[in-house]
Amino acid sequence: MSEKVNHPEHYNRHPSGIEAIDICEHMCFNLGNAFKYLFRYHLKGGVQDIHKAIWYLNRQKTLKEIPILSENIYAGSPIRMKMKEFLKCEDNIKAYNVFQLIFRCQFYGGHSGDLEQAVDYLQQILREVERRNEQLC
Repeated sequence: MSEKVNHPEHYNRHPSGIEAIDICEHMCFNLGNAFKYLFRYHLKGGVQDIHKAIWYLNRQKTLKEIPILSENIYAGSPIRMKMKEFLKCEDNIKAYNVFQLIFRCQFYGGHSGDLEQAVDYLQQILREVERRNEQLC
C-alpha cells in the first residue's frame, strides 16, 4: 500500500514525529476524532477540520459519561510517554490546551466542563484561522 494510505502526511508531520493514530486509537470515538481533526487542521482541512473537532466534542458532551480508558495510562506507559512527547512539541498554546483537556477527559476522568473549555479554545483557534484566511484574500 502507498504511503498516502498507510502514513498520510497530514497525520505524521507533527514536530514530535508522532502519528495521530498512535494516540487516538487509545481513545473513545468522539474524543479520538476531535484529537485527529485538531491534529491535522493546519495541514489538510483548515476551518472545516476545526468545525469537525468542535462537533465531536459537542457530541461527546451529550453522552451521560465519558468512558475512562485508564488501563493504559500508568506512569511510564507507552501511550503516556507519547502524549507527553506530543504535548512537549506542540507550539500553539490554544491547541496544546485543547489536547490537554481531551487527554484529561479520556484518561484521567475529566468532566463536561473540560469539554466546554476545549470547545472555547477551538472557537478561538477558528476565529484566528478565519482572520488569517481573510487577510490572505
